[in-house]
Amino acid sequence: MLNCKDYWSFYKIKNPLVGSDLSNVDKCNFYCMDCETNEFKSFCTDQVMHTFSNDWRHHNFNCECNEKKVYKGIDICFTIDSTGSMSKYIEKSRDIINKIVKESKIHLDKINENINSLRISVVAYRDHCDGNKITEQIEFTDAKKAIDFLTNLEAFGGGDAPEAVADGLDISLKLNWRQDSNDKFLFLVLDSPPHGRQYINRGDDYPDGCPCNLNIKTILNELIDKKGIKVYVLKLNSSLNLMEKEFKKYNSKIVFIDTETSNSLLKIEETVVSVVCKALEDKEITIQKY
Repeated sequence: MLNCKDYWSFYKIKNPLVGSDLSNVDKCNFYCMDCETNEFKSFCTDQVMHTFSNDWRHHNFNCECNEKKVYKGIDICFTIDSTGSMSKYIEKSRDIINKIVKESKIHLDKINENINSLRISVVAYRDHCDGNKITEQIEFTDAKKAIDFLTNLEAFGGGDAPEAVADGLDISLKLNWRQDSNDKFLFLVLDSPPHGRQYINRGDDYPDGCPCNLNIKTILNELIDKKGIKVYVLKLNSSLNLMEKEFKKYNSKIVFIDTETSNSLLKIEETVVSVVCKALEDKEITIQKY
């Protein structure tokens, strides 16, 4: 079979079509059935005869309906205070990842996706007195490598009351987040606020803010508004009250979860797993709908 241009060339006849007319007839004529409203059709963007399938999954469309139908993976970042008081929360993060994998597989199987579409990153931060160990991180990877990173991660350091939260968030921002995925989550787990008098009114060696001149407001807004990342702050105690107030001024989309209960570890696990599974359930329902 020949496309339009090759057809006229084969018969050595001058092509009657030029410019946009020629490019249009050489496009696939399969269109998104869900966009067929008000005489508008969103046609496949591939070339004619790229496939003979009538399954929408084998075609590509630049339309809102198609965006809803296609699963593009899920990115999860755990940004964790890794100073001396946080050892049990680092250990718990391994359990949470294992549970996420187990629960996610149920939903992914239903939409014919494998667990490799789930990527996990861990960013550990401490404080500025901790030398070259202020931050440690593993880029987005599979669950096993993320768990191995956590297994080898040591909770230590931390000088004054606040910690290098800004540095942890900055590293998180610079991770290789998927641009085309709508399911991107950052879980900030901490028991101490950032440096700066707006976040804490005692025991701060850097009351003017991060000594690296990182701006938390800018970082959070880039994470949320530019990259489309959903930020959840797992608040371990009331020393974070001032921080919560300021963060909510920066961006109203930030979600704070109060985990100061008799079993904060369980609360964290339930929250994280619930958020991730809800996103997968919503995607599952949407894809099955179409």
